[in-house]
Amino acid sequence: MKIFPLQRHIVQGLRWGLWMYLITTFVSPLIFGDKIRLTKILIGIPLWFVAGLLVSRFYKSNPEKK
Repeated sequence: MKIFPLQRHIVQGLRWGLWMYLITTFVSPLIFGDKIRLTKILIGIPLWFVAGLLVSRFYKSNPEKK
């Protein structure tokens, strides 16, 4: 039973935001030898959440044609 059924494009956008958050916050600093800072972690959460929702709008407005 789903309490809040999410539409497919919203889930896709949030997945995209999660991957971008993980890559930019944790993977990129490890590759380039930078420090992982708490401020970057805390600012990145709402930033990539909103970016994921914006991407979900793109997915909704441009559906794949099958």
